[in-house]
Amino acid sequence: MSSTSSSSSPIPVSSITKLDGTNYTTWAVAACTYLMLNKLWPYVINHDLVKLTSTFTQADRDAFAEVDGRALSTLAILLHESLYYLVDYDQPSHKLWTTLLTLFHKGSALQIFLKF
Repeated sequence: MSSTSSSSSPIPVSSITKLDGTNYTTWAVAACTYLMLNKLWPYVINHDLVKLTSTFTQADRDAFAEVDGRALSTLAILLHESLYYLVDYDQPSHKLWTTLLTLFHKGSALQIFLKF
């Protein structure tokens, strides 16, 4: 049996230090990288660019909701359990990212990158 993870990600999620409220700057880089590697970053950061329009079919809407749900769930498992109260599964993933940025970011060049 292989000892590798069944995930397709080259980085196991368990290797990323969870956000505890004091480590936002380093956590955000790791979380962003992990989301990019798993093709979830566009749903988190450019939600307005990938959101559904009236021309999308119900299948498109369902597919979007599934991937955005994976992005939200990924962010949630990257949080320390003391921050789980911030996760709202009725909101899109970008809302959680924005909430975390607002609460824990202390201001740096990283903010410019994350809003890019």
